[in-house]
Amino acid sequence: MRCNHHDCACISKTFRYVNVPDNRGQFMPSDRGAGSRSRPHRGLIFTSRTELRKARTIIMAATMERERVETRSVALQPFTVVCDHKRNCDCLLQSIPGCRMRTAISASKPIIDNKTGEPMLSPGQVRHLGQLPQTPGMHLAINPAKLAYEISDPLYADEDACERLRLAINRTNAARITGKLRGVAPQRGTLDVHRMKTLCREIVWLLDSGDFQIVKGQRPTLDDVDELPGNYLLNPGSVVQNSQPTFEKDFPAWVERLHASGG
Repeated sequence: MRCNHHDCACISKTFRYVNVPDNRGQFMPSDRGAGSRSRPHRGLIFTSRTELRKARTIIMAATMERERVETRSVALQPFTVVCDHKRNCDCLLQSIPGCRMRTAISASKPIIDNKTGEPMLSPGQVRHLGQLPQTPGMHLAINPAKLAYEISDPLYADEDACERLRLAINRTNAARITGKLRGVAPQRGTLDVHRMKTLCREIVWLLDSGDFQIVKGQRPTLDDVDELPGNYLLNPGSVVQNSQPTFEKDFPAWVERLHASGG
């Protein structure tokens, strides 16, 4: 059982000496009296076997708690989703600032009738998009344990698909593309624990709505995301300064103080 500064600090009030452990992380018995002013051995110094047993119990509990947190942080395994909005709309992710993901585009996706509210196929959409090949949606790969994400576009590396799409667009006379058509370059990044947890919850909501589809890995659930370390951000997409709290958990208290002050 190895100890570190954090574990030693939690028992600093219980034992006579608290010091850095030796190279093997072992507890070092004292060969000096409690009143000695000489430098003690490296490691924790105990004056009795009872204190040593207490130290081992406390450090073991602290270590088990740390391992439990670390295990919990990687319980949600890496997964990949694809943007596939029901009405060919791009999706903006709040948890990744400035992130806009192109959806999979297809002429067969319905729109919502303004009068009835029912889904329907738009004749104009069928006529124009029907002349184009189906366009794949962008992918988002998330690794919660490493706090990392990657956004990729299948068109970026598929030059043949890009050329077919370019020629099809030119045939419709809706636009004229003379240069080479390329997809969106990959984007990689890392987030802090709070933003990663908020992002994973945002993806779960998008999966539940049907606007995202899982393409690799196990589909995450809200229970999985709740177990991740960190707190949910209140306004992850905000780009302006405001007086609101950073985390959702602090919002009710902030509202109460606002009401109490007459705001």
